[in-house]
Amino acid sequence: MAKFHDEFFKQKDPEHDALVADVLENIEAVVELVYPIRFDAERQIQNLETERMITGKNGFIIGYVDVIAHVYDYSKDTRHEYPYLIIDAKPKLNDFGAVTRQIKTYQNLLYQQTHRQAGYGGSDYQEVSREYLDKYSQKVIITHSEPTRAALVLAKNENIFLIVHDKETGRFLRADDMTHRCSLCCHQSGEMATGDDYYCTRLKQSTHEMIGCPFWGAL
Repeated sequence: MAKFHDEFFKQKDPEHDALVADVLENIEAVVELVYPIRFDAERQIQNLETERMITGKNGFIIGYVDVIAHVYDYSKDTRHEYPYLIIDAKPKLNDFGAVTRQIKTYQNLLYQQTHRQAGYGGSDYQEVSREYLDKYSQKVIITHSEPTRAALVLAKNENIFLIVHDKETGRFLRADDMTHRCSLCCHQSGEMATGDDYYCTRLKQSTHEMIGCPFWGAL
């Protein structure tokens, strides 16, 4: 029992709690990166919860999801409900495979747990395809670490949104957007910037032609 208690109730790194707090304070910006809102829609983020307990069918505690939320968009004639957002905060992303296994376990068991509570599927574990699970919930990992090539490839393959929080600027950025080379980098390497080069993680600013970047189109 002592070992179980140490595993699930130990004090987390203060940096982890700070990252979760930043996510909560900027949840609209985080959600926008995952689910861009239509120009004619209004958005509601409901059931925002931290440390959501995830249990197996026998009630054994498997772990806790850092942040979970429901997202709804409303327009004049429609109401759209997005899949659950399952957000895992990892200040340092040293082992992307381990984090992937963790968040996929949470995704699967959250589906099983909520369907048991709703009275669907009985009490037995049900095998569910990844395609169906991804329609039910969306996996998101947020980190301070600069993503490696391996992390980007694995995240894309596993349909995981990998988001980087820049502590200096407070901005949240999709990791796949950060792979674009900014205009300054293109200028220094003797290449022409393209329409996809719009944010520089070194300059901490946009470098798009439309905002008058001095390096845009320069060789």
